[in-house]
Amino acid sequence: RLSLLALSASALLSALPVFLPSLVPPNLNTSAITDIGFALGAASLAVALQYIHIYAKPLHDALKVTLAVGMTGAAVSMATHNGAALSAAVDEPRTLLLTGWAFVAATGLFFKEGICFGR
Repeated sequence: RLSLLALSASALLSALPVFLPSLVPPNLNTSAITDIGFALGAASLAVALQYIHIYAKPLHDALKVTLAVGMTGAAVSMATHNGAALSAAVDEPRTLLLTGWAFVAATGLFFKEGICFGR
């Protein structure tokens, strides 16, 4: 559960420059903040998927594959846009088809937790 908390905190970190720009120092690169938040969130999600128990093995494997595809897509996006995944998504919205799979994995995991624990 700590990894899910870390995933939520990283989403908050990534959204900070967008929703509360006054809290971000002006000399700080906002794209770097969101990219760090995305990387921390993906790492937290990978840990959660490693240790969480899902009875349906094909579903568990599918979540792992979607995360791997999303992270590979993020790496490709960052490589083609000078290390900035956020600017890649802004400049070329089709790159979301690459990185979006990581969010599919997160949504699937949160849906599973919601069903199992009713929260």
